[in-house]
Amino acid sequence: MKKIYLLPLLVLSMAIVLMSCGGGKPSITPKEYNNKVIDIQLTVINKILALNKAFEKLVPAELDAGLKGFQESSEKAVADISKFEAYEGSTTLKDAALNLFKFYQAASINEYKKMIDILKKGAAMTPEDQTTLGTLAAQVGTNEKGFDEAFKNAQQAFSKQYNLPIEANEKQKEIDNMGK
Repeated sequence: MKKIYLLPLLVLSMAIVLMSCGGGKPSITPKEYNNKVIDIQLTVINKILALNKAFEKLVPAELDAGLKGFQESSEKAVADISKFEAYEGSTTLKDAALNLFKFYQAASINEYKKMIDILKKGAAMTPEDQTTLGTLAAQVGTNEKGFDEAFKNAQQAFSKQYNLPIEANEKQKEIDNMGK
């Protein structure tokens, strides 16, 4: 007799679990999902812009603070976007954002750190140092283009799939125009 009572309990338990998962439907709208990704991106972009201002001033403490802010924001962006679920089975937007943020994280630890170390030399900077700066900056710019393009394409596809309007990202334009 005990086995007969366990089967309805098991079925009921499974039904409760499925209902609590929302039946596979996302708990947020496509617009909310997209906006969360963009909010994370804007946080990182603002830190990049702050670091760029520090590059213009060449004050060592401001360079260090700008780099630290960029490193922390890119690390947090990677952690935050990693927690995102697939949206209706697709991870395309999440993956593109994650790759972009991982690029930022790596660049903040490697190329940007090296550039700041060189800039801190001030008057002791050699012509070789200046060449290295140019090479590092070009390397970051070249590498970033691919990640930006993949993210832009993923966002456009997501927007098209869910009929979301695409708004120009003025902060991204600022980054694109840095050094021009």
